[in-house]
Amino acid sequence: MFQFVSKFNPTKLTLNLLIALLLIACQHADSQTLTTLYSFPELANPFGVVIDSQNNIYGTTDGNFCASRPKVAGTAFELATSGTFTELHSFPCGGAAEDPEGLILDPSDNLYGFTAGGADYASEVYELQAPHHIKFDVLFNSHGNTQVHSPRGITRDLGGNLYIATNGGTGDSGTIFEISSAGNSVIHNFAGPPSDGSLPENIIYGGGNLYGITHAGGAYNIGTAYELSLSGTETMLYSFCSQFPACPDGQGPSGELALDGQGNMYGVAVYGGNTNSDCDAGCGVVFKVTSSGQQSVLHSFTGGTDGQYPLGVVMDANENLYGTTYFGGVNNCGIVYELTAASGYTSKLLLYSFTGASDGCTPSALAIDAEGNLYGTTTYDGGHGYGTVFKLTP
Repeated sequence: MFQFVSKFNPTKLTLNLLIALLLIACQHADSQTLTTLYSFPELANPFGVVIDSQNNIYGTTDGNFCASRPKVAGTAFELATSGTFTELHSFPCGGAAEDPEGLILDPSDNLYGFTAGGADYASEVYELQAPHHIKFDVLFNSHGNTQVHSPRGITRDLGGNLYIATNGGTGDSGTIFEISSAGNSVIHNFAGPPSDGSLPENIIYGGGNLYGITHAGGAYNIGTAYELSLSGTETMLYSFCSQFPACPDGQGPSGELALDGQGNMYGVAVYGGNTNSDCDAGCGVVFKVTSSGQQSVLHSFTGGTDGQYPLGVVMDANENLYGTTYFGGVNNCGIVYELTAASGYTSKLLLYSFTGASDGCTPSALAIDAEGNLYGTTTYDGGHGYGTVFKLTP
């Protein structure tokens, strides 16, 4: 008769199991390849990137070059697959074109973006036309317009109409502003707390509707998630910080959003969640909000190597989520992480921890290509100390 018990060595088994797990972890870590594609040679403050159908990279800088490069407040750039960096457009100082931020692409690879604005409510929504993105058209200028100004998010529907989240509107709580061939109009004025959001942030189009977040407003004046029909009918989905003042469900949602095939919205709140000595107001959370308004926290950051202050999410074809944090990681320069769909988004994988060397420090939100490669920018460090453009192969 076999004596399984007498031959069982728990110490040896535990050691072997630990070694096996370490080997698996090392293999997984080694599979993540980060490549620095470009290091900015001067003050840039890049704002993230988008990827076209040929994997060319486009982004903006808000370097406030006015002191070092007269009459230039920022740029739009292309980093081609060949590695060639081209400045497509320079934004002048002292007007509506200061502080260029978000970019989106249409199916023809035309670029659309906005400037956050200068004095006297001045801001712009613009287009850079394909194929060379040299032709610059101003689609809307808010100079002197107290009702629609200072954009914070942009998206596009299947008909080519643009929707912009702006400041202004009723009680200066913000608007959703439509730009179409038929004309420009405000389709929604946010009413502010407690019944509505205030200070709208990013928006996304899907399934014939708009989905978005506000940084403030709602029942607790800490931010909301909402759905908006293209005709302007709003459904308030969720008010953040339902357990004020602890806000375990997140505080101040912001950053890039993602939608799955069932119409569920995914995003981040930069604060809330776990609090500790690193983050008094919370280290931030990744959240999911269903179309019926049920909110769940998928991950609550703890600071340190886990990361803190998340910056939005992107979703791949298998509905896995990827994101960055501004701080945390081994050198407090931020991380790239994945939340896997197969685990119900309960499993968080650390894909990369920035070192503050040639790879840069403090990453932006991510973009993703058809093969699942991730792209982004860092604000600091890199080869010249002014940030980078990077590619991460999961």
